[in-house]
Amino acid sequence: MGKRSIATPTPSLCVIQAYIRCISGTPEARPLGSRRATIYYTLVWDSSKQPDDAARQNQVKTYRLLFEKMLRNMKKLAEGGTLTLQDKQAPVEF
Repeated sequence: MGKRSIATPTPSLCVIQAYIRCISGTPEARPLGSRRATIYYTLVWDSSKQPDDAARQNQVKTYRLLFEKMLRNMKKLAEGGTLTLQDKQAPVEF
């Protein structure tokens, strides 16, 4: 591991369903010594299409579950593991 953080912007992921949802994210790896790092993933999305605060909070919960699982999978792969069928399934329905 180096001594500086690495952040890479990623392209927006757009999903077309009843309306268009666009998610943009930036992963960052911050070193924690010579052999470890912490991964931070910052997400930005437009929640203006949601009708009320309850729907926005549900969207936050859904995205949090999805991206926490993705980060766990990235960690598993980075440590030399392999993904099981359960790892590959989304934790929520869209």
